[in-house]
Amino acid sequence: MRRYDDCILHLTLKHRLWRKGVYMKKRGSFFIALVATVFSSLAYAGDAKTYPGSMCQQIYWWQGIPTYWYSAIGNPLRGGSLTVNCPVTKDTVDRQYKTRAWVKVIDRNVKADVKCKFCSAVWYEYPWSFVTETPWVEIDCPEAITSHGSKKEVQNLLFLEWPSISGLGEESYYFFSCEIPPKDEGISYISTYHVNELGI
Repeated sequence: MRRYDDCILHLTLKHRLWRKGVYMKKRGSFFIALVATVFSSLAYAGDAKTYPGSMCQQIYWWQGIPTYWYSAIGNPLRGGSLTVNCPVTKDTVDRQYKTRAWVKVIDRNVKADVKCKFCSAVWYEYPWSFVTETPWVEIDCPEAITSHGSKKEVQNLLFLEWPSISGLGEESYYFFSCEIPPKDEGISYISTYHVNELGI
């Protein structure tokens, strides 16, 4: 009877150890799959940021003073366009990264559109400009994207082409350069703008 009990105990312990081994294998496989998924997501994840239009800076002082409405920047004057540059935080400095971007605008001018370019730039210490005595800057701004007529609704200017200088690593940076038309049926605004640095 004792040998029978010992045999049952041995088989029970062996079964428990076998189940534990299977569990450990399953847990190990799950952990490996989880890590692989996380790294795969990181490889293709984007770094997206949305900015209020009020972060845009007026370029020419003689164009007048812009107006702000719930952090959107607008052109309240009837005399001419307002030119602004909108800074972008560049987190990804890897050359193998690309960028997608958009600007949301409100166009209230029936004769002129809101125009925006998605630009990149890099400053060099040399060669110096003997005229301005400042370092040389290289700027790349692909073709401008424009709004489509006067509307009360927000229009989305989508940029599918990224500036060529964006691949120069940490030395380069992004910005939008936009023209806001003068007041007509109402005031035209840049409400928000967005950049997503995407891994490829």
